[in-house]
Amino acid sequence: MCTSIQHDGVHPTEDLCEEWYTNMCTSIQHDGVHPTEDLCEEWYTNMCTSIQHDGVHPTEDLCEEWYTNMCTSIQHDGVHPTEDLCEEWYTNMCTSIQHDGVHPTEDLCEEWYTNMCTSIQHDGVHPTEDLCEEWYTNMCTSIQHDIYVKSGTQTCVPPYSMIFM
Repeated sequence: MCTSIQHDGVHPTEDLCEEWYTNMCTSIQHDGVHPTEDLCEEWYTNMCTSIQHDGVHPTEDLCEEWYTNMCTSIQHDGVHPTEDLCEEWYTNMCTSIQHDGVHPTEDLCEEWYTNMCTSIQHDGVHPTEDLCEEWYTNMCTSIQHDIYVKSGTQTCVPPYSMIFM
C-alpha cells in the first residue's frame, strides 16, 4: 500500500503507513461489525471490481491473493481480530496492493467507499453511519495524502445518499 501510492507522486510518510494500519484495524472492530463467510464473497467481488476501475487492472492472481488474505484474516479467531491478526492483516494488505502496479485514483476512492460500505451491511451486518464515515475518512484521506490534503483541496466526499437512503 505504502509503496504503491508512492508511485504517481504520492509520498506518504512512515507515520502515515502506521496510521493507516491502525485505522484499518480499529475501524473494522468498531460497533460490533463481524463479517460472515457470505460477506467475504461479496466483499471480494466488490474489491476486485472497484480496483479495476479507472485503468487499474490487477491480475486474476492478485484478486485471488487479496481475497485469500482479506478473508482469512477477517475470519480469524471467530471474527474478533487480535493484535497478532492486525499485524498479519497489515502485512497482507500492504503486500497485495503493491502487486502488479495497482495505484488507486481519486475516482476509485469514491467507488471503493461505496462498495465497502454497501457490502459490509450485507447479511445482517449493519455498521452505523458513523462507522462508514470513519472508515471512508481513514481510507480516503490516507490514499490521497500529499496530493489533496497538502494542497488544501478536499475532494473526497462520501456519497451518503447512495447508501443511507
